[in-house]
Amino acid sequence: MNAHHKDGNKLNCQRSNMRLATQSQSMQNHVRRVGFRGVFYSRHCKLWRAQVRRNGKKNHIGYYATADEAAAAAAEWRRKNPPFSRDARFANTSTFPEGSRHG
Repeated sequence: MNAHHKDGNKLNCQRSNMRLATQSQSMQNHVRRVGFRGVFYSRHCKLWRAQVRRNGKKNHIGYYATADEAAAAAAEWRRKNPPFSRDARFANTSTFPEGSRHG
């Protein structure tokens, strides 16, 4: 188990902002340098690739001309293919999915 920041702010280490999470749960909120979850630049094709990992399996969604399009496709795939952690943030916002305890 890992400690995880509920609000995603690594500087907010108050006890009320911390929760225990598995590695899988922690990685659901991991954002790469691109700034979008599940978006990678493919130098081979010179396009943005959308990919989501669920249950240890990589799910290739497709290639897109812009990072924004790839992020939207990845977020849409996550909405249509649960389960993901209740605390996973969708797309690139600090908002939480419907029905979560955060909003």
